Amino acid sequence: GDPLELELLLWNLLKNATEAALKKPSPSIVIMSRENGGHAEIRIENTGPALDEDEMRRFTLPLASSKQGGLGLGVAIARSIAESSGGGISFTARSSGGLSALVWLPLWKAESIEKNRGRLLDERKGKKPGHRADC
Repeated sequence: GDPLELELLLWNLLKNATEAALKKPSPSIVIMSRENGGHAEIRIENTGPALDEDEMRRFTLPLASSKQGGLGLGVAIARSIAESSGGGISFTARSSGGLSALVWLPLWKAESIEKNRGRLLDERKGKKPGHRADC
């Protein structure tokens, strides 16, 4: 995926995790990563308040936010970026309170990164893949 989009994905998840954790007296966020079957997995857990089934369902709906002034777009944006990058995202309530977010993204091999570098730069500049300005 695009590095800026992946940064936005992680920023949204970390922002949500921080806001949730700060609702408890001893806030904590744990970030873990590993390689699993050709995918990179990133897990972000927080110690925020416990969520029931209804709150979990609403949490993943676009345009639904429990935060005052929240737009409910952070999770939708994170999911869209993960899926458009060939991966996905899931959320589970932690029995001790808070939430666990799991993001999985396909791993790129070094030669694949080099092969796609020009395409990513072109996309960032708004050019169509395969189009060269100097032609």
